[in-house]
Amino acid sequence: MTRFIFCILYTLSILSTATLSTEARHKRAISQAERDEVSARAADIPHPPLGVSRIKNSHVKYMPYSQIRKYPVPSVVFQREGLALPEDRGEVFEKIIYPAINKSDKPIAAVVVEFYPDRPEMGVTLIWHASGSFGDSQYSSALISRNKMGRFDRESYLRLFPEEEQ
Repeated sequence: MTRFIFCILYTLSILSTATLSTEARHKRAISQAERDEVSARAADIPHPPLGVSRIKNSHVKYMPYSQIRKYPVPSVVFQREGLALPEDRGEVFEKIIYPAINKSDKPIAAVVVEFYPDRPEMGVTLIWHASGSFGDSQYSSALISRNKMGRFDRESYLRLFPEEEQ
């Protein structure tokens, strides 16, 4: 009986070691994918339009963009926020997010702020509400650097509007 229990414990330890090594390989693959993600722009990734008639959620009533008369406040998503400095959140809102929303001629649906583990800059993406005939959204992405004091410049949000910089 003790030999049987020993065999089971030995088998479980081998399986858990194999699982851990598989998870470690998976984590390395994710880390590499995250590093590759820096070079991709959100504008390069097509946004599939959703058909409202196909959404069967009894808890939430969704409406097509054509029936919405006013725009909701944009969503703000922080990715890897744990990499930010404690004062970054307030500074990002005051110097980048609010000025970008106030400057935009088109309504913004979402703002994605992304902190990177291996870069001093942070990535910001503005996503405008669907304005095309197929419901396709428009995006603008920029890497925003800190100044010599470790802060973001007041004009740094202008990098999100490249057509006006020319």
